[in-house]
Amino acid sequence: GKVYVLPVNDPTAAIPGWDGQILPVPGALAVRVGEYRKQIDRLLDEHKTRAPVVEKFSRIWPADPYGVRRVVEEIETHRATGAPVPTNDRVLIEGFDRYIIIHTHFGDVLNFTLGEVIEELFRRQGLVRMWWWDSYRILYEMTADTADLDLEDLFLKQVFGVDEPVLGGACHGVLHRHFPWELQMKQIAERFGALSRGRLMYGGAMKELQIRFRLTPIYDETIREAQVERADFEGVKKIFKQIKEQNMEVKFFRSKDKPTPLAYHILYRHVDIPELIAPENVAADNMARLRISIEGRAIDLLCFECTNLATDITIAGLPDHPSCPKCDSKLLAPVFWSSGYVTSVLHKKRNKATLDENEQKALTRARRSADLVIAYGRRAVIAQSVYGIGPQTASRVLSKMHESDDEFYKDLLEAKLQFITTRPYWNN
Repeated sequence: GKVYVLPVNDPTAAIPGWDGQILPVPGALAVRVGEYRKQIDRLLDEHKTRAPVVEKFSRIWPADPYGVRRVVEEIETHRATGAPVPTNDRVLIEGFDRYIIIHTHFGDVLNFTLGEVIEELFRRQGLVRMWWWDSYRILYEMTADTADLDLEDLFLKQVFGVDEPVLGGACHGVLHRHFPWELQMKQIAERFGALSRGRLMYGGAMKELQIRFRLTPIYDETIREAQVERADFEGVKKIFKQIKEQNMEVKFFRSKDKPTPLAYHILYRHVDIPELIAPENVAADNMARLRISIEGRAIDLLCFECTNLATDITIAGLPDHPSCPKCDSKLLAPVFWSSGYVTSVLHKKRNKATLDENEQKALTRARRSADLVIAYGRRAVIAQSVYGIGPQTASRVLSKMHESDDEFYKDLLEAKLQFITTRPYWNN
């Protein structure tokens, strides 16, 4: 046979580099997760300890023991905060700082639609700044601290307590006024031939599509596709009805210092410094990651006795009390940047040359680092390799003489977070 080849001028016919749309978590799967959480909650009530719950649940849920243990551990940690466990028939509304987290088990599409409808009801009062969602949570960043809001009144009366016409109006507002379907409209317009395929559009140009194609088949098809594939307004109305008829429980909880472990999954993506609000089990993981990151780093060690510069030394391979390979001195300065510059300044000082202000500062800092290494050994190198920790902060941390590495790394993590939190307010 013969293969006939014709030139194509459309570059969008090339093999796409996009992996495709991430499939949403279906509602049935989310409900099943809620049922599992309900069973774990009941088993923890019966047994009070984790081990028998893990053993029983391993027979119910086909998963490896480690995975089951982590799931049970998370629910147990959540219960320890005093918060009710969200399940397939219990919605938990959590207030933390200026955030409201609605814990649900409705899946991506229904959570997105519910989030849009609630945001539409809130919008009339100017309460919401931003909002996000995932398969099991809806997160609102409010314009006021949740401590100043009556969450029970806000949700039971002004959200879930609204009449059917008000709810219908909110759904209509989402569908036609919010119109979060610009991307879908662009794709449909391309299919209709109204836009050239592969055209890049952003911001205002995307928002103009709604006005441009209103009262056209493109607009009608976008709304139809949105109702079929992207949103579930009937599901939202069903949830409101279940809550009104008390077939679905709504519980409230206010977190003070930290959010619940189940809320952290969505909060950590959107707060400025997620480590500050991490629950205990996540904080332990953060410390483990910090330790692995530090020990894998390569540094340079500058000897203040013989000016030898040992390069690319892995922190994990350092002895407890490192020494210079050339002269055996322990007066070593860990240098994390511009090691050649610091070495040249040290040579300049040895030759009794005059140092400028910046050179003097660099040498003084290196000498203070070396003094810590000679006093505390490898731990001084580890402390100063953490972001935001210099000789002064390292000296304060090291002076505690930690008995265990866990306590040492915990203080290092706290010092790092303190630096990240306060650095924007420094004068220099």
